[in-house]
Amino acid sequence: MVIQDIPKLRLLNQQLILSKLTTPKEVVQWMGAMQAQDYKASICATCIRLANVANDTNSTYEEVEAAFNDGEFVRTHVLRPTWHLVAAEDIRWLLELTAPRIKAQTHARDIALGLNESDFEKSNAVFTQALRGDFHLLREELAQVLEDAGIDSSGYRLAHLLMRAELDAVICSGARRGMKQTYALLSERAPMTKQFNRETALAMLAMRYFTSRGPATLKDFIWWSGLTTRDARQAIAMTEGKIISAEITSTDICAQTYYFHHRLQDIKNATDWSKLDEITREKIHHLPAFDEYLIAYTDRSAVIAPAHMSKAIASNGIFRPTILHNGIVTGTWKDTNKGMVESYF
Repeated sequence: MVIQDIPKLRLLNQQLILSKLTTPKEVVQWMGAMQAQDYKASICATCIRLANVANDTNSTYEEVEAAFNDGEFVRTHVLRPTWHLVAAEDIRWLLELTAPRIKAQTHARDIALGLNESDFEKSNAVFTQALRGDFHLLREELAQVLEDAGIDSSGYRLAHLLMRAELDAVICSGARRGMKQTYALLSERAPMTKQFNRETALAMLAMRYFTSRGPATLKDFIWWSGLTTRDARQAIAMTEGKIISAEITSTDICAQTYYFHHRLQDIKNATDWSKLDEITREKIHHLPAFDEYLIAYTDRSAVIAPAHMSKAIASNGIFRPTILHNGIVTGTWKDTNKGMVESYF
């Protein structure tokens, strides 16, 4: 395996070519978690990974949004202090694994805003009471509920109260109301599922990441998962046979160790590798903003030239919609009143 193989193998693993996933839920579950601070972009990112997307993009978008509204997957804070799409069956073990670290990361800001554990307990109780019975309320409606209960939700306090309720597995996304997001009780959107001990959860997270995004490095996994280096190393080690069957393997490319599902080596050695190469050469992708193809890695040099990095990723952390050819980022695009405008490097 050489560095030039990485783009096409990531296209394959990320279900951007030869996808066999037929439902939005399958896509989100395969990816483990998908960046979703831009809601529309995250729905589009799910669309383009469906096997039938080429048939009718508009109806596919409606299909994905319907699955979201039905609660097949939710949008909440997990992994890192940002929104992700997560399958309803996965949200609880992921929160149990990653929420403590996110809480630690936001603790200083909580204190600066005058928020303590007592405040969070009170706001969680208020949210539970207001949303019980499958009620879905807008952000501003929950702000009013807090104010009526005597809880200050001014400024950034509201965002932190809502995020903490998400991390405490109290609330998550509800069904959209028009163009606006609502919140609902997690217990009503994602009923209790089987829980895992911490070691198994770490192994499962590593499996999801390297199966859907490999070849990738340890540093990539740390960035995406939000885990400590120690936990990330332990997670990888456990996928190599200590907890689950040894399905993640590794190879050194350009003095870096890359991890991936062992089936990739079989694909690389197969006689139909040339067919995969042909498919990627002919395929053009228009990726939405914040797509996992770029944001899931800290080292993106295998798919975009360093000279073009700032054109695709702004200094303030905004990942722009990009154009791929043969798995390489070759430009950016945007929608305007006159249609799509493309800008090639």
